[in-house]
Amino acid sequence: MKHEGLSQPAMTRMFVALLCILPIVTLARYSNWKYGQAPLANFGTAFEARRLHELKSLAPEDQSERGYDGQFYVQIAMDPTPRFKGGVR
Repeated sequence: MKHEGLSQPAMTRMFVALLCILPIVTLARYSNWKYGQAPLANFGTAFEARRLHELKSLAPEDQSERGYDGQFYVQIAMDPTPRFKGGVR
């Protein structure tokens, strides 16, 4: 008796579908109904005082003391103007 498995095109379609679904599932794991994908940035309490005003109004959840560099990328995306102690240069 001849065993017929999935054809090559069917396997290719399943593989492509898996590649498309995997990032969605990964993002869904980090999604939060209140904060969206903000937990991916991993905000820390050590830099809370230096956050942009716009970011403070969103009140992202702090996940650790130091956080991760994603917290700074979020702020650069929100306002790319460099800020220094003496003001904007």
